[in-house]
Amino acid sequence: MSPLGLRAALHQLRFGRDHGIADCFRNEFDLTQKLLAAPDFTEGATALLVDRRPPIWSPSSLAGLSEDTMRERFYMPQAPLQIALLNTVNFVAYPNQREQASGVEGNLRGHM
Repeated sequence: MSPLGLRAALHQLRFGRDHGIADCFRNEFDLTQKLLAAPDFTEGATALLVDRRPPIWSPSSLAGLSEDTMRERFYMPQAPLQIALLNTVNFVAYPNQREQASGVEGNLRGHM
């Protein structure tokens, strides 16, 4: 996974802790559009499917990708398309949470 993809995935996990499911779907749809247009997507697909080589990411590590850069390029500007959800209910406390074995939130808190 590219450093850009890793940083974006971490952002999504952190965002999801404090937002309802509808907000998470909207945020993920927005971010996905931006990531598909980023050079890392083309590089990863070309390296794996066409050239059969390891990808060359830009930047090559998380250290080269600041939170400010991510905010400016991916989190703040709104993507051109917006998702239209069929249901406007924005669950924050999930209705089936009792039946979950241990809960995702408890598993992730110590790792972020």
